[in-house]
Amino acid sequence: MRSVAVNNSTVALYSGDSKLRYFNKSNLNAIRTVDLPADWAEAKRTIAFHNDYLIVSAGKRGVQLFDATGTKTDEILLPTSLPNINPDEIVTNGVTNNNGYFAAANGAAGIYVADMTPVNNFNVIGRIDLNGSANFVKSVGNYIYVANGRGGIKIIRLVRGTIHGINCNTFPNYAGSSDLVVGASENLVHGQALGLQSLTVNGRLYHCGTVTVLDAVNVNNGGTLEVHGAFSQGQYPAGTGAPFTVRSGGHLMVEGHLKVYGDFVMESNSRLTFLGTNSRITIYGRYIRGNNITIIGTSYVDTYNKLDVTPDYNNVFTFLNSTTNNSSGVSATAVALDAFQRFEFNSLSNPSGAMQTMNIYEGSNLKLTVTFPADYIGRPYRYGKTYNQTVTRNFAAGDIFL
Repeated sequence: MRSVAVNNSTVALYSGDSKLRYFNKSNLNAIRTVDLPADWAEAKRTIAFHNDYLIVSAGKRGVQLFDATGTKTDEILLPTSLPNINPDEIVTNGVTNNNGYFAAANGAAGIYVADMTPVNNFNVIGRIDLNGSANFVKSVGNYIYVANGRGGIKIIRLVRGTIHGINCNTFPNYAGSSDLVVGASENLVHGQALGLQSLTVNGRLYHCGTVTVLDAVNVNNGGTLEVHGAFSQGQYPAGTGAPFTVRSGGHLMVEGHLKVYGDFVMESNSRLTFLGTNSRITIYGRYIRGNNITIIGTSYVDTYNKLDVTPDYNNVFTFLNSTTNNSSGVSATAVALDAFQRFEFNSLSNPSGAMQTMNIYEGSNLKLTVTFPADYIGRPYRYGKTYNQTVTRNFAAGDIFL
């Protein structure tokens, strides 16, 4: 026996001999048997009802839909010619129904998300690549839960239809590479469900619906990424994967919920705009920022209070592209390009005095060497440590242990 599904009047069984068997729910009398072609032995295969229609995960034949008489009325075929994916590993293992929204687990091809048209045919909303093997899927409430083989459990927020007055179903699906690069001259508009391996925005990308990006997101100089709905980037455990980076001259616009499992980096002269009145940002990794960043919007929620909207210091050194920063007589050299490090202070005009050296340690590990004129001694600075922790100290010569 593969799977069981029940609606108001019928119990359906999907057996290992590739047969669908229907029974009366009240007395379990047999109603009919539908023969299906023999299929991929390794496919898990589940079934689910939508009213009187039965949705079947049919292995190598994708997703199939049967009406109340046992007649197949529609199907969703498996994707073909996906880059870097073995076709033998693409097979529909499971289906789930969540009040008219459906998801299908397609092995190495991730999941399909679909809904039903008024004439009871499938309408594919999108495909989400999960970088694993989607072996089982279940959708409850506003979430889709996927057993993704060695990729663990993936949880995807389901955004339905209209978001803040925008009907996402009116925008076209994206059907290109899982490594999406938006060219500098491109202005792309997409909607519904989108799953990517990586995202690079050099031009403009507008998306309405659900976006999942497993690896790096880069909004580059001159690029604008505008998202309406749910956007999730990175992988669990938090902070172990690639960062979400808004580079100098880049602009990120959010209406909905932005969830970043890696580090969230805003380089100098970058912009973040929260649209509407109910947006949220959740950063599980570290928040790393440069100088002269702009954050627009006041009616948003910063789940872990990591955005430093009003910095106290007018000079901020970050160590993203170089281990050494210089300004206003102060020079700071990091041991390595560990992006969590940050050194902030208020500049002095024409500082003087003999040059001093301050070595900042985290435990027994030297992290930062700062040289400065003696005029800075006793003045405050702030140092950003591992996991977005910060400490405030005063300039002093010698070794500082944090």
